Amino acid sequence: MSYFGYALARLFFGEGRLNDAHTHIENAKSHTTSGTYNLGRVMWQQAEFWCSQGVFEKARSGASHAVDVFEKLGAAQDLEECRELLRRVDEELNSPVASDESYVGGEPLETSPLTACIDVPF
Repeated sequence: MSYFGYALARLFFGEGRLNDAHTHIENAKSHTTSGTYNLGRVMWQQAEFWCSQGVFEKARSGASHAVDVFEKLGAAQDLEECRELLRRVDEELNSPVASDESYVGGEPLETSPLTACIDVPF
């Protein structure tokens, strides 16, 4: 992946243009060959995007693939940073479901009738 493509993906992601960011990532993946350093970087970047969006299963898969690439290439610094992403993703996956509206702070919500006072002028 060229630095330009990588920079565009980060730029679009930072602007909230997620579809454009993912398009540039997918395009970059199609231009890299299996086992290359650039492929690892693309997979890592996509995993970062998914993690930021809360799509942790995809983030875990992408980060795992990037770790495999970096291990094969002996890219120690990238390998350690990508493993850190994988640890963060695993923590999120193992934490109580935060997006489930039936839970607050890890505790189920009690169901009780709501009371309301309504001032009606007579």
